[in-house]
Amino acid sequence: MKLTLSSLLLCFTLITVSSCKKSNPTGPSNGQQILPLALGNTWLMQYTVYDTTGIVEGMIYDTAKAATDRTISGVTWYRITSKVFGGFIANESDGLWTYDSSSGGSSLVFKYPANVGDNWDAVMNTSIAYQVTVQSVNATINVPKGTYTCYDYKMLLNSQPGLEVYLSPGIGFVAMEVYSFTKSGRSYKQAYGELTSVTLK
Repeated sequence: MKLTLSSLLLCFTLITVSSCKKSNPTGPSNGQQILPLALGNTWLMQYTVYDTTGIVEGMIYDTAKAATDRTISGVTWYRITSKVFGGFIANESDGLWTYDSSSGGSSLVFKYPANVGDNWDAVMNTSIAYQVTVQSVNATINVPKGTYTCYDYKMLLNSQPGLEVYLSPGIGFVAMEVYSFTKSGRSYKQAYGELTSVTLK
């Protein structure tokens, strides 16, 4: 298998997976957070891994947990422990932010509430800069945990596909497409993650 957990971490090293409750699709509510956070929240994702031709190579399972928190300048940041994801994240009035403890800088990752077509730069770990665009605010996504109405965030890296992330406000991460590049520079879908279970405190 060409894909390793460390290469997934390199692709998406900012945040973690979030919570979901099985339900019929419902529209996002601006009164909710895009990614609910509380100590002890735990999420299980399954990733289908593909080779450069789109053939399935295998599955990777990962459990993410909001293990610790810290307050910096009045903002509570939650540290996510995971084999695939990691880092400090926090909800602000304009969406989900990530914090880089080495530089002390922070960046908006997922704007919420947002409109289709909104775009901005999200800088992670001081060196990875994604160009993020809201593709949809009502995408219907089916995963093992249920069916959800999601915001669809497309994240480009150097104008090439990097990630496509589906979040349901008040629920969190539902699905994710992770892209990589061949030696010739062609972009391909490297993995697709889906929520399978969640525990919320």
